[in-house]
Amino acid sequence: MKGIFLENDVFSKNPSVFFSEKQNIMKKALFILPILSHIVFGAHLLFHHFGYAVAAIPLLLIGLLFVKSRSAYYLQIGIMTMYALEWIRTDYAFVARRVAEGISYHPGFEIIGAVALVAILSIIPFKMKLAELQRR
Repeated sequence: MKGIFLENDVFSKNPSVFFSEKQNIMKKALFILPILSHIVFGAHLLFHHFGYAVAAIPLLLIGLLFVKSRSAYYLQIGIMTMYALEWIRTDYAFVARRVAEGISYHPGFEIIGAVALVAILSIIPFKMKLAELQRR
């Protein structure tokens, strides 16, 4: 019995190909976080009655994810930082309002806090791309 790999199999000859391919998939999967951040922030703007035109801006910024330049990465890092600051401000205002009313704030506090955390973690893929550009 020859085993599970064929003789001409790429992975049996060079196992590092498999790991590098897995790492590339993980790097691309990290870009789900900024996409989610843009979509949720657009919904946040709609919730606060900013209108469809203003709420469409974060959705249009998803297209900026496909621009491969240093300035685009820095712009996205700035945008994600502003999103995170807005979510932290929203979380504080939410808790303050609920405490003043004497109502439990826990479910909303955790949800908005998680959204702020996702916005902060959305910076990671751009930092990784900038580090790759710096190595070249």
